[in-house]
Amino acid sequence: MSRRQLFAFCSLLFLFFNLAAQTERKIQCSLIKQFTLGKQSLENKISADIREDVLYFLTQNDCNKTENKLIIHKITIAEERWDSLIINYPSEISIRFIPKFSISNKYLILIDDERSDIYRFIKKGNTFVFLNQVNLPQKYASEHVRQLTKNQFLFHSIYNYHPDENQYNTNFAIYDAERDAIINSIHPDLPCIGFSHLTSSWVANSKTKIAVASPCGYKIFLYDFKLKLIDSIVLSNPQNWNNLPGNTIPFETNPYKIHPKILIDKLIKLNDTISRIEKIYFLDENTLMVSSINGKNNKNTKRIDAWNIKTKPYSTSTFENQKINFNNTDTVNYSNLPIPLNSPEYLSVKNCSLYAINEEDYFPENNIQYKDYKNSKEIHYENHDPQYSIAIYKISIP
Repeated sequence: MSRRQLFAFCSLLFLFFNLAAQTERKIQCSLIKQFTLGKQSLENKISADIREDVLYFLTQNDCNKTENKLIIHKITIAEERWDSLIINYPSEISIRFIPKFSISNKYLILIDDERSDIYRFIKKGNTFVFLNQVNLPQKYASEHVRQLTKNQFLFHSIYNYHPDENQYNTNFAIYDAERDAIINSIHPDLPCIGFSHLTSSWVANSKTKIAVASPCGYKIFLYDFKLKLIDSIVLSNPQNWNNLPGNTIPFETNPYKIHPKILIDKLIKLNDTISRIEKIYFLDENTLMVSSINGKNNKNTKRIDAWNIKTKPYSTSTFENQKINFNNTDTVNYSNLPIPLNSPEYLSVKNCSLYAINEEDYFPENNIQYKDYKNSKEIHYENHDPQYSIAIYKISIP
């Protein structure tokens, strides 16, 4: 072997081990703050809207149907200072379940979780006063809302609807609360829409972009705030990725033709054999974090890609994120865990901080064996009612 060939071989070997080491790295996720939010029960669900320094939330206990009033709790996170915001709504509006909502400095947009009706309120002091119901086209659903700018909000839903209920399975609309008008709307054609019956978070926004992930395959669409497609992220031939052939679910998914329970059971089994994007979050204006399941390769890990989308060509770093599955003898450090993307009741990422609302409030000591944690947790809940809590983590990319 010549010196030039030896140099080329060593270079390739170095590149191989460098890539292998990169895929084994883990994003650092350190707990910086946690506190309780209030009593929780099977009936007492929670809804939240998180800014970089403020948490808004309400539970079923905050819905006074007799007085047609809701109470939204506002927490200034740095100081843990609590305030209450009152929502008064007219008697002709019936809010039976916990609504989703988003708040700007002037407006509150609220979505009734039962009928997907959308309501606009205006802020006056610490009270929100009802203005009107937002009109959407017939058979046009929106199950989520998020603030984009001072007065503009994004309505969106990606779901495998029954064809008699909604005309489209994907709905995106820019709403101007000041003008009470839909500015733009689109219905992108996404494959494998049936996976919407499983846990997912395929939409994220930064201060200038909206990202929408494909339910299968590895493709993410980038839109501006006029819903104009400006670019896309495609990962060609990713390592250790088992794509669904043809990006097509190999059985019937139309809710008109298959019972949802049977469909979900079949989707779960298929989910354990393939790779696909499950959740996306903007860490900051230029970094998009993509969490993917990797069923066939390793069910105990998630693939995490951190995309730098500041300039093209876009680059990514790939990491491994362990699921939180412990044996009884494992020593657990609860201040430095894998990114908790698995089961929080509510999850949001703002400016490299991850906010996870959980259905329990037991905060154990660090460096405790898992069996001791389970025992002490059982004793704790023998004497305390369970409460919702929020844990705030700082994410750093090595």
